[in-house]
Amino acid sequence: MTAQLFFIDTVSGEYPVTLAQIRAAHPLTVFPEPFNEAFEGFAPVATVVPPAHNPATHKAVELQPVEASGGWEQAWMVVPLDADEIAQVRAGLLAALNEEYERRMQVIAGGYPLSERESWHVQTAEARALLADVHALTPWINGAAAARQIDRHELAQRIAAKDDAYRAIHGALTGVRQRIEDQISAASDDVQALADIDVFVGWPGM
Repeated sequence: MTAQLFFIDTVSGEYPVTLAQIRAAHPLTVFPEPFNEAFEGFAPVATVVPPAHNPATHKAVELQPVEASGGWEQAWMVVPLDADEIAQVRAGLLAALNEEYERRMQVIAGGYPLSERESWHVQTAEARALLADVHALTPWINGAAAARQIDRHELAQRIAAKDDAYRAIHGALTGVRQRIEDQISAASDDVQALADIDVFVGWPGM
């Protein structure tokens, strides 16, 4: 185990600080040499990692070093997250959920240029109107059908079919997002329940 000396900076009150940090912050400070022999009271503090814990539900709080055989050892206490930290966990879950939802929605629309996506509501409205009434006015479909050299009724049927498929997957993705959002809301301040929520599972296949 690696040992290192730690001190309290009597000027700033900061703890722990190393001898090098004290010298950098207070260059006029003079230490007797060799330092370890001159100040036997400053025993080494072993650098120890915090105890194992679940960071989703608890945090490790660093305490003052405790005397141990051969020197001093850093002490830790594992405590539950407080209310503010639980609120941050909940907010993080919601943010991750919405990001995953948007990512999956973009997979659906990713193959189409933005300018075309902006016309989808016009396309679907004209397609539904034409399929319901052969005399409906459909300037967008008329222009697109002429350019593609296909019958406008055939184009309307293709648009309607794609719209049906899009609505189905959009509804499924939105339903999953809302279900997970309900789980987060129901968990409230139950940190373990929040930790058990995985915003990346349960989505329909693309």
